Amino acid sequence: MWIRLFAYLVAGHVFAGFLYLLFEVGAK
Repeated sequence: MWIRLFAYLVAGHVFAGFLYLLFEVGAK
């Protein structure tokens, strides 16, 4: 069942990275 937890962790990191990139591009 920890595979689902790992999948959520990866998805969360990808989503956070996307938001960070969006804000970085939007600030410039």
